[in-house]
Amino acid sequence: MTPIPAFCMPWHTDVSNAFQEILAEPLRGMLDIALTPWDQNPQTPLDVLDRDPGRPLIFCQLPPPPELLCRDKARIVWLPMWDNVARWPETFWAGLARSPACPRIVAFSRPVEQLARRFGLPTLRLRFYFDPSRFEPVRRDSERTIIYWNRIGLYSEAAIRRICADLAVEKLIHIHRPDPGYDHPGLALPERIGSTQVQTIRDFLPDAEHRRLLGQSSLCLAPRAREGVGLTVLQSMARGACVLAYDGPATNEYVIHGRSGHLFRSYSRTMHKWRKSLGKRWHRLTGRRQPYFYHMVGVGQVGSALRRIDPDGLGSAARHEHEQGYAIWKSGLEGYAEFLAGW
Repeated sequence: MTPIPAFCMPWHTDVSNAFQEILAEPLRGMLDIALTPWDQNPQTPLDVLDRDPGRPLIFCQLPPPPELLCRDKARIVWLPMWDNVARWPETFWAGLARSPACPRIVAFSRPVEQLARRFGLPTLRLRFYFDPSRFEPVRRDSERTIIYWNRIGLYSEAAIRRICADLAVEKLIHIHRPDPGYDHPGLALPERIGSTQVQTIRDFLPDAEHRRLLGQSSLCLAPRAREGVGLTVLQSMARGACVLAYDGPATNEYVIHGRSGHLFRSYSRTMHKWRKSLGKRWHRLTGRRQPYFYHMVGVGQVGSALRRIDPDGLGSAARHEHEQGYAIWKSGLEGYAEFLAGW
């Protein structure tokens, strides 16, 4: 049987295994899905459609091209990620709903589901969970270690200093691999923050090495304010590590504040603009040579609450909730396969 193509960025076949984890691997044995690197040339999926009009066409994060949406015979499924579409205008979703193809939407976060349903698009809501048995549980008798993949400079150095001090963190594993467009001097961290040793890793990490480093940590500092799913966070929760995160989708759909992790207060876009403007002005007044970089989580949002939390208890609760969530995820896989391929 010819595999169903799942068009995605080359990054998701060469580097990241995200869609392998949430799409291809869970449905193995039910559907044969081939992750297909795509340069967004519309002719590529059009050629597939012309050769086999009955075959579903899956798009992972990247939206289906307008040329394909015009074909009423096209069987299109799109897996949008909230971190990618958060600022797209609602007119885009309205256009999807009006298109002859009217694609199906697999929503891995609440805001994506709400947008898709508001415009009448056929929608399947899913919450992905790892199988916790794949991961060694956190060791509570080792040194307290926190891992932070510094992707966008979410936390200021002062915020990280406060977090490490309040939680008595002995070691910070700092993966310094910013997302495209975020490689800024303001993301660098010193070799020591207070009494916390900082191990900075700048090299590309294969998935196995990334899992090994996660296995050394009992705390995880979530890397981004918005996530499509957030696999680093979910792997940490599945192990029983305590996750500290910005209060934003989709992370806050898994991390329940005070029960299975800790969420830092979020601000409105207006408040962020005001804080950014104030920060730029102060940066100029103090005559700093380094270009200004705005961190969405500052020391004020960290506050003093971390001194009163029980990280080990929150981590244990996270693993327990992940076990329950994985059972629900697994029970819904047949419906997932039917939504993708049943036309």
